[in-house]
Amino acid sequence: MSEFGGETSMRFAASYLATAIPAIDWSKELGGGYRVATEICPLGGGADRVDLVIETARHLVGIEVKIGAALGPEQLQRYSKAISRRGTLQGLTPWVVLLAPFRTELPAIASSSWLDVARAARSVAGDRDGGRAFVAQLIESFGEHVRGF
Repeated sequence: MSEFGGETSMRFAASYLATAIPAIDWSKELGGGYRVATEICPLGGGADRVDLVIETARHLVGIEVKIGAALGPEQLQRYSKAISRRGTLQGLTPWVVLLAPFRTELPAIASSSWLDVARAARSVAGDRDGGRAFVAQLIESFGEHVRGF
Protein backbone atom coordinates (compact mmCIF):
# COMPACT_ATOMS: atom_id res chain seq x y z
CA MET A 1 0.00 0.00 0.00
CA SER A 2 1.27 3.45 -0.81
CA GLU A 3 0.44 4.62 2.72
CA PHE A 4 2.90 2.10 4.13
CA GLY A 5 5.82 2.11 1.75
CA GLY A 6 5.36 5.16 -0.44
CA GLU A 7 7.29 5.06 -3.69
CA THR A 8 8.84 1.65 -2.97
CA SER A 9 5.45 0.01 -2.45
CA MET A 10 4.15 1.63 -5.62
CA ARG A 11 7.12 0.37 -7.65
CA PHE A 12 6.65 -3.15 -6.24
CA ALA A 13 2.95 -3.18 -7.14
CA ALA A 14 3.70 -1.73 -10.59
CA SER A 15 6.40 -4.32 -11.25
CA TYR A 16 4.14 -7.21 -10.25
CA LEU A 17 1.13 -5.90 -12.20
CA ALA A 18 3.30 -5.31 -15.29
CA THR A 19 4.08 -9.02 -15.28
CA ALA A 20 0.47 -10.08 -14.74
CA ILE A 21 -1.15 -7.49 -17.05
CA PRO A 22 1.55 -6.14 -19.38
CA ALA A 23 -0.79 -4.05 -21.56
CA ILE A 24 -0.89 -1.19 -19.01
CA ASP A 25 1.84 1.22 -17.89
CA TRP A 26 1.32 0.42 -14.21
CA SER A 27 3.97 2.85 -12.99
CA LYS A 28 2.04 5.71 -14.54
CA GLU A 29 -1.34 4.29 -13.50
CA LEU A 30 -0.41 3.71 -9.86
CA GLY A 31 1.47 7.02 -9.79
CA GLY A 32 -1.89 8.75 -10.13
CA GLY A 33 -3.02 7.17 -6.87
CA TYR A 34 -4.42 3.80 -5.92
CA ARG A 35 -6.10 1.88 -3.15
CA VAL A 36 -5.56 -1.71 -2.06
CA ALA A 37 -8.20 -3.65 -0.14
CA THR A 38 -8.30 -7.24 1.07
CA GLU A 39 -11.12 -9.77 1.24
CA ILE A 40 -13.54 -7.64 -0.78
CA CYS A 41 -16.96 -8.66 -2.01
CA PRO A 42 -17.03 -6.56 -5.19
CA LEU A 43 -20.82 -6.30 -5.27
CA GLY A 44 -21.42 -6.15 -1.53
CA GLY A 45 -23.06 -8.96 0.38
CA GLY A 46 -21.05 -11.99 1.40
CA ALA A 47 -20.58 -13.77 -1.90
CA ASP A 48 -17.49 -13.96 -4.09
CA ARG A 49 -14.89 -12.52 -1.72
CA VAL A 50 -11.80 -11.56 -3.75
CA ASP A 51 -8.49 -11.71 -1.88
CA LEU A 52 -7.00 -8.42 -3.12
CA VAL A 53 -8.54 -5.55 -5.02
CA ILE A 54 -6.45 -2.73 -6.45
CA GLU A 55 -8.34 0.32 -7.64
CA THR A 56 -6.82 3.14 -9.67
CA ALA A 57 -8.42 6.06 -11.47
CA ARG A 58 -9.05 3.86 -14.53
CA HIS A 59 -8.67 0.21 -13.52
CA LEU A 60 -10.10 -2.29 -11.04
CA VAL A 61 -7.90 -5.36 -10.49
CA GLY A 62 -9.11 -8.37 -8.53
CA ILE A 63 -6.36 -10.80 -7.49
CA GLU A 64 -7.24 -14.29 -6.30
CA VAL A 65 -4.40 -15.73 -4.22
CA LYS A 66 -3.77 -19.47 -3.95
CA ILE A 67 -0.97 -21.17 -2.07
CA GLY A 68 -2.00 -24.65 -0.92
CA ALA A 69 -5.63 -24.73 -2.03
CA ALA A 70 -7.44 -25.45 -5.25
CA LEU A 71 -10.00 -23.25 -6.93
CA GLY A 72 -13.64 -23.70 -6.04
CA PRO A 73 -16.25 -24.59 -8.67
CA GLU A 74 -16.30 -21.76 -11.24
CA GLN A 75 -14.62 -19.49 -8.70
CA LEU A 76 -12.68 -17.44 -11.24
CA GLN A 77 -15.69 -17.09 -13.52
CA ARG A 78 -17.77 -15.75 -10.61
CA TYR A 79 -15.02 -13.35 -9.56
CA SER A 80 -14.62 -12.17 -13.14
CA LYS A 81 -18.35 -11.38 -13.36
CA ALA A 82 -18.32 -9.58 -10.01
CA ILE A 83 -15.22 -7.49 -10.80
CA SER A 84 -16.59 -6.72 -14.28
CA ARG A 85 -19.91 -5.59 -12.86
CA ARG A 86 -18.28 -3.39 -10.21
CA GLY A 87 -15.89 -1.99 -12.82
CA THR A 88 -18.81 -1.13 -15.08
CA LEU A 89 -20.67 0.57 -12.22
CA GLN A 90 -17.57 2.64 -11.37
CA GLY A 91 -16.50 3.32 -14.95
CA LEU A 92 -13.28 1.32 -14.49
CA THR A 93 -11.64 -1.30 -16.71
CA PRO A 94 -11.88 -4.63 -14.86
CA TRP A 95 -9.11 -7.22 -14.60
CA VAL A 96 -8.87 -10.51 -12.72
CA VAL A 97 -5.52 -12.13 -11.93
CA LEU A 98 -4.88 -15.59 -10.51
CA LEU A 99 -1.77 -15.59 -8.32
CA ALA A 100 -1.04 -19.26 -7.81
CA PRO A 101 1.48 -22.07 -8.30
CA PHE A 102 -0.67 -23.18 -11.25
CA ARG A 103 -2.09 -21.42 -14.30
CA THR A 104 -5.61 -20.91 -15.54
CA GLU A 105 -6.60 -21.50 -19.13
CA LEU A 106 -9.52 -19.07 -18.94
CA PRO A 107 -8.84 -16.36 -21.52
CA ALA A 108 -10.35 -13.52 -19.47
CA ILE A 109 -8.17 -14.28 -16.42
CA ALA A 110 -4.48 -13.40 -16.22
CA SER A 111 -2.18 -15.93 -14.55
CA SER A 112 0.81 -15.05 -12.43
CA SER A 113 3.08 -16.99 -10.13
CA TRP A 114 4.74 -16.51 -6.79
CA LEU A 115 8.02 -16.32 -8.68
CA ASP A 116 6.60 -13.20 -10.39
CA VAL A 117 6.01 -11.70 -6.94
CA ALA A 118 9.54 -12.61 -5.86
CA ARG A 119 11.01 -11.02 -9.00
CA ALA A 120 8.97 -7.85 -8.49
CA ALA A 121 10.16 -7.68 -4.88
CA ARG A 122 13.78 -8.10 -5.93
CA SER A 123 13.41 -5.42 -8.61
CA VAL A 124 12.65 -2.76 -5.99
CA ALA A 125 14.96 -4.00 -3.25
CA GLY A 126 17.88 -1.79 -4.19
CA ASP A 127 21.54 -2.31 -3.50
CA ARG A 128 22.21 -4.60 -0.55
CA ASP A 129 25.47 -2.79 0.16
CA GLY A 130 23.80 0.62 0.28
CA GLY A 131 21.65 2.06 3.00
CA ARG A 132 18.36 0.47 1.97
CA ALA A 133 15.20 1.65 3.60
CA PHE A 134 13.25 -0.66 5.88
CA VAL A 135 10.39 -0.94 3.36
CA ALA A 136 12.75 -2.14 0.61
CA GLN A 137 14.22 -4.74 2.97
CA LEU A 138 10.76 -5.89 4.03
CA ILE A 139 9.51 -6.24 0.45
CA GLU A 140 12.63 -8.16 -0.54
CA SER A 141 12.20 -10.50 2.47
CA PHE A 142 8.57 -11.06 1.50
CA GLY A 143 9.67 -11.93 -2.04
CA GLU A 144 12.20 -14.45 -0.75
CA HIS A 145 9.55 -15.94 1.55
CA VAL A 146 7.01 -16.53 -1.24
CA ARG A 147 9.50 -17.62 -3.92
CA GLY A 148 8.85 -21.31 -3.27
CA PHE A 149 5.06 -21.19 -2.96
